[in-house]
Formats: sequence, structure tokens, C-alpha cells
Amino acid sequence: PVTPSNAARTGGIIYPIFLSVAESLGSYPDKNPRGFGAYISVLLYVVTMCTGITFLTGYAANTVAWALADQMLGLHITWLQWTTAFILPAGIVLLIAPYVMYLIYRPTLTKIDNVRIAREGLAAIGPMSSKEKILLCLFVLAIIGWATSSYTKINSTAVVLGFIAVCLMTNVLKWKDIAKNSQVWTTLMWYGGILGLAGAMNQFGFFKWMAEQLQLYVDFSSFSHVALLFTLVAAGSVCRYLFVSCGAYMASVLPVQFTIGLAAGLPAWDMFLVFLMCGVMGAILTHYANAAGPVLFGGGYVSVKTWWLIGLFFTLLSYIIFGLVGVPYWSMLGLFTSF
Repeated sequence: PVTPSNAARTGGIIYPIFLSVAESLGSYPDKNPRGFGAYISVLLYVVTMCTGITFLTGYAANTVAWALADQMLGLHITWLQWTTAFILPAGIVLLIAPYVMYLIYRPTLTKIDNVRIAREGLAAIGPMSSKEKILLCLFVLAIIGWATSSYTKINSTAVVLGFIAVCLMTNVLKWKDIAKNSQVWTTLMWYGGILGLAGAMNQFGFFKWMAEQLQLYVDFSSFSHVALLFTLVAAGSVCRYLFVSCGAYMASVLPVQFTIGLAAGLPAWDMFLVFLMCGVMGAILTHYANAAGPVLFGGGYVSVKTWWLIGLFFTLLSYIIFGLVGVPYWSMLGLFTSF
């Protein structure tokens, strides 16, 4: 809830811990990858999307969907409403994911002597260096900055930039370490450009005009609300293979889905809940559909074919759980009305 980026939370905080656990157990990309590293890499991707969708402040792309829902659908969604809506279905996927992954992609290592490994590991790394202590302090301050941004009014991006600036000034990081992450800079430019374009198009009434045109040429009366939601989710899922950023997907595909839904008279909350689920959980399909994916896949433990097959399985499983659990739950909350 306090880390507004999947890439930061997963790639910068959790994966290094998981990776060190795998290496401590003798599982490396080129040596015994299926021992533990492969299992934990793919599992963490599923976990990342579950935690990302649960909290408005847990995922950068959520703010894009939140802004579009406000601008196009007139939904003024609070943090508590968001979490209440998604915590149950996403929580169920989160709880069953480790066991399901164990069944379909079982690690070969099933027993460990954790006490011995921990003792030997601590002895090998020795005491913390001064730079490590500085980094730890800055990291804690960054988390506090993210967590209190609604009170301090300090933008989460400003917290990140301040963190990087102090790291550079204290020589904890060097500029070349930051500059070599070219994919991050590319994503930043595309993200800002596409989101800005979507905002401008909405401001000039493009999506409203598009909805009116669709109503003139398409007979939506032949579609039931549920059938249209299914169709748009399927189309959105296929589109995931074309996008290398969840933020770009949200800014590009969500307005189209909302526009078609508005033209067909779909309830606003139904569209938001279903299309956001498709946008976030659908990112599990590929290793590049979310910024955390390249970090996890880049570990080298899992092949593309395996990643995509597992991704397809867990995406469909997530859709089923959201359909069987999420829809009745949303209906109970008075949010979902298509059934």
C-alpha cells in the first residue's frame, strides 16, 4: 500500500531478497534453476499483480485507470472503495498462487537447513558497510515519504527523485548505474506521452464523440451487458501481447473500452471493475506487460515459452476467480449490476 510502483516494490525490494534466498539454496540461472529460483521468480510475478491491483497506491498504472474513471465515467473512487472492491478476489488468487504454482511448476528442492544457511551467510557477508547503512536509512525515509504522501502532499515521484539525488550526493549510487537502465527511461517517455495524449483527447471531447459515432453505426441492443463485457475483456487480453507497459495499456486501451461501454449503456462501476481486472491481472500473460516482469524474467531462471504458458494459465485462473468470487462480492457491495 505504501510503495506506488510494482517495479520499485518487486524489483527494488522483494526480488533481491528472493534472489538471495534462491542463491543461498544453490539455485542459479545456469546451475540448478529449477531448484528454487524458477519457481519463486514466476510466483512473484503473480503475487506482484495481486498486490498491485488491491491498493490504489500500490501500482503506478492504477492512477491512470483512476483518473480515466473519474474523467470518462464520473466515478470519484476513494482509496478505501478501491481496496474494498479488490481485496477479496485478489486476496484469494494471492493465497492459492503458491500452492497452485507448486503443483504446475514444482521446485526440485523441497527441504532446507535454514539455520545453517543463515549462520554461514551472515558470517560470509560480515558487518554492514557505511554505504549500506546510509542506503537503509534512505530507503526507510522513501517508504515513509510514499506512505504519508496524502498528508504531506509530496508527490510520490518527487520522493523517488529526492531519494536518487541523495543517493548520488552520498555516493551510494553512481550516475552510470542509473543511466544504464535504458528500459526505465524509455518506459518513462512513452508513459508520459501516451497519458498526456489521452488526457488531451478527453479534454477535447474525442471519446464522447467516438461513443456517439459508435451508437450511430453499431446496434448494441443485440448484445447483453455480460456478453459485451466478456468480448471487451477478451479483446483487451489479446492486446496485452502488444504492450510493454501497463501504464501505456491503461492509457491506450481503457479509454476505448470505456467509450464502447458508454455507447452500449454499460454501468460505470461494472466497466471499471471488469476492465481494471483485465488491465492488471492480464499483465501476467507476458514477461514484458508490466515493469516488474523484465526484472524477474531478466534473472534468467525461466524460458520465454515456460513463462508465457504459466502466464496464460494464471491469467485465465485469475479471470475465473474474479468471475466466480469477485462478481458476486461486487454485487453484494452494490457495485456490480449487470447480473
